[in-house]
Amino acid sequence: MLRYKLTIGLLAAALLTGTTLFSQGGVEREIVASVKGLACPFCAYGIEKQLKEIPAVSRVEVSIKTGIVRIFLKPGESVTRHAIEQAVDKAGFTLADLTGLEDSDSPEEIKE
Repeated sequence: MLRYKLTIGLLAAALLTGTTLFSQGGVEREIVASVKGLACPFCAYGIEKQLKEIPAVSRVEVSIKTGIVRIFLKPGESVTRHAIEQAVDKAGFTLADLTGLEDSDSPEEIKE
């Protein structure tokens, strides 16, 4: 019984921390963007909305305090720096830095 409770507890902790994210049989890839000008929850909502228009993006997490935007891609999907810059610009912000892109990322545009 103790072993069962321990297993359930560990699974719940892993889900809550989101350390490894599995969806549709693969692992989400994370891209980290540093964005200038984030100041309020409306800012976070605006940038999240624009980034989610990119078809490869599964979810977005925004930290107003640090100006860091974590962009999670669907398993097997890719995105270009240009697509992310375009979304950030459309939301009214400036992309300062971007990490996590791969050379193999294919061109992808968001809807105007």
